Amino acid sequence: MSDESRLVRQFQALAFDERLVLMSLLRDAQRDEGRGLSITELAEAAGTSRFTTSRHLGVLRTAGMVSAARVGTRRVHTIRFAALAGIEDWVYAFTEVATTA
Repeated sequence: MSDESRLVRQFQALAFDERLVLMSLLRDAQRDEGRGLSITELAEAAGTSRFTTSRHLGVLRTAGMVSAARVGTRRVHTIRFAALAGIEDWVYAFTEVATTA
């Protein structure tokens, strides 16, 4: 998959409010607590159903931005920060031009 295709898939995955909320919740949990969150924890925090949360997490996983691992009986989700580097590089190219223009 080309870098452009990967970026398109990632931006499409982030084009929903609910997914932005999930990404923010995962980011905060990883930053503050050093851990991921289960579907139940994410659904409760986001105020959505487990089914809806699961569906949105599936899109984020397909885009390569989130991973899931079994921890006991739970499936814990975390952000794959390295996968976000392409977005950061793409945005940075614009800010770099803006600051030199």
